[in-house]
Amino acid sequence: MDVWNFFSEIEHGKLSGPYYLYGQEEYSKISAVQKILSLPQESTRDLNVQIFKSPNLDPVEIRNACQALPFFDAFRVVVVRDLDGNSEKSIAGILEDVPDSTILLLVRSASSSAKQADSGSDKKGSSSPLLSALNPKNRAVNFAPLDDAHLYQFIQKRLDAYHLKAEPGLIPYLAGYAGRNLSYLSNSVLKLRDYAGEGNTVTKKMVEFCITPDSEYQYYSIADLILSGKLEDGLKQLNIEFRNRRESPVGFLHYLNKQVLVLIAIKQMLVENRPQDELVPKSGSTKNSIRFNIAKAQRFSLESLCRIHEELTDEISNITKGVYRDEDALMLLIYQIFKETRK
Repeated sequence: MDVWNFFSEIEHGKLSGPYYLYGQEEYSKISAVQKILSLPQESTRDLNVQIFKSPNLDPVEIRNACQALPFFDAFRVVVVRDLDGNSEKSIAGILEDVPDSTILLLVRSASSSAKQADSGSDKKGSSSPLLSALNPKNRAVNFAPLDDAHLYQFIQKRLDAYHLKAEPGLIPYLAGYAGRNLSYLSNSVLKLRDYAGEGNTVTKKMVEFCITPDSEYQYYSIADLILSGKLEDGLKQLNIEFRNRRESPVGFLHYLNKQVLVLIAIKQMLVENRPQDELVPKSGSTKNSIRFNIAKAQRFSLESLCRIHEELTDEISNITKGVYRDEDALMLLIYQIFKETRK
């Protein structure tokens, strides 16, 4: 299920049973959970809402919470937060025991997904047991980064909420400057409201004055160049980023490695001739980004992608153990890792 249909089902009161919420966009995920938690009647909400947090989850306790009857309401809500690979396995067996009178939200945070990716447990394209069980039933919701059209709509709605006007071209400029993290964008619009004044026009100069450029967006642009075969252009941008922002080298390596893992998942499914509609949920791509990621994956052999992932993982491990590389040495390392794959 995509995010928009999920929010629509929340608004129309159509949710029942278990749902698995995962993906990188925490702002939308948290907003969805908060909306669902507010659904039970306020007078009995404390008796119809239970929240569990990983680790140390007891599947029996969660099952009992789900099977409890709603107290003077039509349903109850049970939330299991901060899931990781081990906790998912422990509660996968209770899914069939959740009645329609309970909305069970199984929430995997972006940070726990990133830890799983960094550990290499996903490099064979394995998915979580909850995703495997609930995705075929249209009960897994991927909170992936928004495509451009929905991202611009989000910014426009935030501007409208404060009665702010935008000079021509302001919205795509703000998205490019501040990045695609919705929480950061929301806070950025709040800063712009305080600077411009409610009801006034926001300009690009105001954005440059008030907002700090988002490093993840910069990293996305650089990784996109490197993985698309424009190695020298990517390294030039990375050099500028290091010189102007003084970002941690290991931060970019982590980000680049996660993008490589996405391509490994796609490449494995392409080798298996899997249909494209399966690639989107299982690779962590969006419907709009999947064709670009497929094009990137086709530039590499599966063997070379696995090699790149292993070399990046080894370098991240070396840096975290205190083996120091300056920015120039890091860029040389990236050049050596990717130079054989250029076209």
